[in-house]
Amino acid sequence: MGKRFVSVGLNDTFTKIWSLRNNIRPFVHEGEWTKREWARGRNEYLTFLIKIDSEEIVERIRDVQKKLSIASCIDPFPREYFHISVKGGGFLVGTRKSSDEINRENVAKIMSQACKTLEDVKPFRVWLKRLNIFSDVVFVEVHDSTIKKMHKLLKERINFLGSFRYEGDSFIPHLSICGFKNEKEFGKLLKILEKLRNTSFGVFEVDSLDLVVAHLNHKYPILETIHVYPLLSPR
Repeated sequence: MGKRFVSVGLNDTFTKIWSLRNNIRPFVHEGEWTKREWARGRNEYLTFLIKIDSEEIVERIRDVQKKLSIASCIDPFPREYFHISVKGGGFLVGTRKSSDEINRENVAKIMSQACKTLEDVKPFRVWLKRLNIFSDVVFVEVHDSTIKKMHKLLKERINFLGSFRYEGDSFIPHLSICGFKNEKEFGKLLKILEKLRNTSFGVFEVDSLDLVVAHLNHKYPILETIHVYPLLSPR
């Protein structure tokens, strides 16, 4: 994963990330996600996320994916995978052996604690604008004032969740749309990104948060929602 900056305001953070685009060497991976270094063969990953259900936004992303795919290094993610991560939970295991894992028996407790944690969060609007790039993905910048607050609440108030490198002040809301299948024509990709940089994908209202198990033994993770948390709705 590429270096990610401590947030000093999302605009400044995204600008700094963009400024490093010419120094990136793309991280290439093909095959099941369980084979990735961070997964180390583990198959099920629990996470809190926002699914992208707006058909209009999805179609705009798909259109941009086609334009980016002119560069042969691009691997577009399927529409079913479009989401904004809010807080990674951890890999589900029988017995926890590392800080990025969760005992399966604690999932019910996590679900219950999340209800209490999110009970005062109001629906909010998210603006998806501008393309950007990490070493492992092309992404859409996510601009709002609530997702980082939700991330902090979940991190601080829920027991049993795993801990990860890009959390707290280093957490950067983003929507990944493409990975890299090789390094060919990466320079060409950067030129296309520069032309498309200021693309706006739209604004949508977030009125719920999903707790999801990502099944990683596929080319792209399959996201199985196990609980939906309506924001400021009766529970």
